[in-house]
Amino acid sequence: MRLMQEYRLPCNFVSQESLNPKNVDGGIRRLLYPEFNESKSFKKLLKSTQENTVYKLTDEFFCSYVFFLLPEHYNKTVLIIGPYTEIEFTHSKLLHISKEYKINPKWLPTLEMYFSSVTYVPDEHIAFTALQVLGEAIWGADKFKRVTLQKGALTDHNALFSPFTRSSDNTYDFNIQIIEKRYEAENRLMEAVRQGKIHSVEKMLSGFTPASVEHRAAEPTRNAKNYLIILNTLMRKATELGGVHPLHIDRLSSEFAKKIENITSWSQVQPLCRKMAEKYCELAVNHSLKGYSPTVQKVLTLIDFDLTANLSLKAVAEYLKINASYLSALFKRETGQTLTDFVNTKRIERAEFLLNTTDMPVSLVAQHCGIPDNNYFTKIFKKHTGKTPRQFRQS
Repeated sequence: MRLMQEYRLPCNFVSQESLNPKNVDGGIRRLLYPEFNESKSFKKLLKSTQENTVYKLTDEFFCSYVFFLLPEHYNKTVLIIGPYTEIEFTHSKLLHISKEYKINPKWLPTLEMYFSSVTYVPDEHIAFTALQVLGEAIWGADKFKRVTLQKGALTDHNALFSPFTRSSDNTYDFNIQIIEKRYEAENRLMEAVRQGKIHSVEKMLSGFTPASVEHRAAEPTRNAKNYLIILNTLMRKATELGGVHPLHIDRLSSEFAKKIENITSWSQVQPLCRKMAEKYCELAVNHSLKGYSPTVQKVLTLIDFDLTANLSLKAVAEYLKINASYLSALFKRETGQTLTDFVNTKRIERAEFLLNTTDMPVSLVAQHCGIPDNNYFTKIFKKHTGKTPRQFRQS
């Protein structure tokens, strides 16, 4: 179940004793068939499910499910994985289906919202190799089988999309539910970014496809840009909630805003999503000021803003209009370092970066780090790293 969830594939338990199949399909049947009885339909499914068998079903809505009976269960319990689609439901694809099956145009926005909420799986092989391994572990390599069922097996309705010709009073509620789910997903994304959980963020963004983007413009790339602008805003606000100073956030946000507008094809979208996740999470981890007093937050922001400035205890205290002795004690208590040691550590970290990534002379590196005296720079650099700047660069 945890592996399936990594692939954004829902998992649900259904049993005879605790039959709760509502929304197993994302709520589409209850919307379209007001008379649809979930319990009756799933009891029928449970009754026909055999042991040692993994079933795959693609229903009349082009949604696929994989399910199997749990072994050694006193009460008959089935694990259902899905729904997911093997078709990418772009706007043009849905228009084609709408024409082919004579779907009432009023259903098109609802269909778009529904399929944008269902995970698109272009290649089942990777995810469902796990089921092969699981089946062999539970039942033995030669003792289980896989069965593919025909469309309509979950319901008594076999006519493809037949209900779309009728009206329903539930459309509004259904659309609201999908919008609420989207906002819940956005809140989970923001919380993961706020905490700097890069793997969680990458997992949430892994299912990002053209079909999952709301189509507000005729041109697909413009829709992708609109989505990325929203994503950039969400991540920017999340890092701010995580205690990162707007100075850092604005720099990164502006950088990504330019990159978003320079996108020319869909192939550039997913790499940019990953880069945004990586950089915002790094920002949340490395530059969060949460846990520090307002005074120390201001000092840390000054240091981050310009390492070439005069960052002596006296100069910083005068800038903040507070007593130098008080500032020294407060900074040491909250960071565990004196202000001078903290500033020197930041300057040496910056120097290491410049020595690693540029060919500028050591004297110029020293100036960029706020230490114009080359001899003093070499002295504190060696104290922190055990090497002179030239030895560090050569190594």
